[in-house]
Amino acid sequence: MTAGVPPLRIGFVGTGYIANVVARAAGETDRVHIAGVASRNVARAASFCDSHALADTARPFGNWRELVAWEGIDAVYLAAPTVARTEMAVVA
Repeated sequence: MTAGVPPLRIGFVGTGYIANVVARAAGETDRVHIAGVASRNVARAASFCDSHALADTARPFGNWRELVAWEGIDAVYLAAPTVARTEMAVVA
């Protein structure tokens, strides 16, 4: 990590295939930290955190709006269906 620069705290919206691919890639750097994960089902978000060894460091959400409103993230990764992304991006 660059001295004195904290990692970028990312919130993931979605827990599907591509979110898993990106989460694995994020795990290979110390410049990014997945801080939160949102799914329509909070148990699915928690399971995603568990599967990427984030259970102790990432907060699961059952609603993307709660994640986007949370002060614990710096950026949002939208791994949601295409039809839903426009509203999410505008709100974020």
